[in-house]
Amino acid sequence: MAQEKEKVNYVLAIRSFFGEVYEESKKIAWPNTETMVQSTSIVVAVIIVLSVFMMAADFGLNYVIKIIE
Repeated sequence: MAQEKEKVNYVLAIRSFFGEVYEESKKIAWPNTETMVQSTSIVVAVIIVLSVFMMAADFGLNYVIKIIE
């Protein structure tokens, strides 16, 4: 005899999934405001420094290429 496939109730499966997501989200240790501000400040500072470095490298290489031509 052929085995019958188990029917899946997708509505219940989706509801169960989001219920589990909600329960897991309660366990998250969110950072406080001071930590978020410090972390964001560091990220913005690093982005600015790297942008200035890339800009200087671009201008420098363009200058070198113009001299070589």
